[in-house]
Amino acid sequence: MAEELYQLSLKQPENKTDEIGGSEAYTFEEMAKEWMLQKRKKRLVINLPIFGALGRAFHGGKLTTEHKQKDGLTWKKWLESDKRK
Repeated sequence: MAEELYQLSLKQPENKTDEIGGSEAYTFEEMAKEWMLQKRKKRLVINLPIFGALGRAFHGGKLTTEHKQKDGLTWKKWLESDKRK
């Protein structure tokens, strides 16, 4: 995704949006637990409900895209990489 963002930054501004996304979709809980596993931390993860329109958007998958990058660094691979340590 970083490469895709970089290429977008080189373009002239346009009056439109570009959708980009990684090859995998995660919940906040999955991301938090994987981060803690990699950091060797033990913490309680509490799922708090998100109400209203934002909650409906999250639960309906509105923050995901069909324009997924097929390859590249996943969340888990990024956490495991030496580049971020």
